[in-house]
Amino acid sequence: MIKKFKKVFLATPITPLLDKNNLIIDDAKYAIQNILKSLRDTIADEVFCAIEREKWGEELMSGAECTSLDMQGVIESELIIAFADHSYGVHLELGWASAFKKPIIVMINTNIGVKTPLVEGLGTVTSAKIIYYKSNSTLPSLEQWNSQLQLDVINAIAEIDDKVTIKNLGRVYDFQDTVTVYN
Repeated sequence: MIKKFKKVFLATPITPLLDKNNLIIDDAKYAIQNILKSLRDTIADEVFCAIEREKWGEELMSGAECTSLDMQGVIESELIIAFADHSYGVHLELGWASAFKKPIIVMINTNIGVKTPLVEGLGTVTSAKIIYYKSNSTLPSLEQWNSQLQLDVINAIAEIDDKVTIKNLGRVYDFQDTVTVYN
């Protein structure tokens, strides 16, 4: 059984998922809600997700408001799971996570790609696992997440847990950068 983390940070795009009224589009909202539920049910006591905090667009925060809160969320989390794709905000959060030596699982939609190859190179500076998937939407479909990607994330976490060592200031994670590709 997977050991539950106290807190996991789920980094998702926000701006590209908003409609003309600045509310998250329904398909994206349902996808993120499904991912959040599955993470809370399987591996995390708490999952931080900015768009959930911002009430799915109903209470969007300014940069001055959300930046320190998001950074604090990264600092407090034991694991970062990020849908990197075309989001500068997620890329910034990945930078914070790597600077704080947090273990990271990056989900990359091959139909979109990432804004910089630095994301795919995170494993050279911190513990990072990259999982590639293919979707016509920004996020994986409910079926994709439930049938395969959730299992890939759980397997990555199992790899992390097998290699956890305790140091004076907390956990140190050591796992290899691996790739899974789905067509």
